[in-house]
Amino acid sequence: MPGEGGAKSISNPSGAYGYASEAVSQRISDELAAGFSTLPRWLADNSAVAVGTSTCRWSYFTAPYSLLSTTVRSATGTSATGTPTLVRIGLYLVDALGNLTLVASTANDTALWASANTAYTKSWSNPYQLQSGQRYAVTGIVVGASPCTLLGRQPGSALAAEFALPPVLASSLSGQSDLPATVAVGSLTNIGGYAYFAFV
Repeated sequence: MPGEGGAKSISNPSGAYGYASEAVSQRISDELAAGFSTLPRWLADNSAVAVGTSTCRWSYFTAPYSLLSTTVRSATGTSATGTPTLVRIGLYLVDALGNLTLVASTANDTALWASANTAYTKSWSNPYQLQSGQRYAVTGIVVGASPCTLLGRQPGSALAAEFALPPVLASSLSGQSDLPATVAVGSLTNIGGYAYFAFV
């Protein structure tokens, strides 16, 4: 319903409608001025989410509004990559059944996540139009090196089943040599970690 003061909302970032809840309104006011992220910046910490070698770990989100994204930003926690042969980030479209389709990706850059406690911005190989209300999942992959950690939230395996409840928050797939083009929902493993990525 119409809100007071024209507060910006997830469904309507222009502010024509607001939230009744002051807490939610505050949450929205803390969002990035340009672009949006998988989780609020102030929730990310460097206890972080492990990026396992040759493993994709997807963090799911719903686009709060339509955005032509040209870059993706992430940050390492306390561990950096060693000497990888491949480091990439991939954005996936999530269909109604939970299957994943790669729609945007970064080129291989073995310098990505090479230093601990460092923010990195990478350009997509091609800009991608995220659609308001659409469910997406984003992952990094490191091949040929010790795993690194990314800023995010890692409540642990005890919450893996909770994270798997609709809408799914996180999943993983091991044994990958690169970003897979498509992933069937039945091949995914439930996990309890959630990484911070920002889309601009």
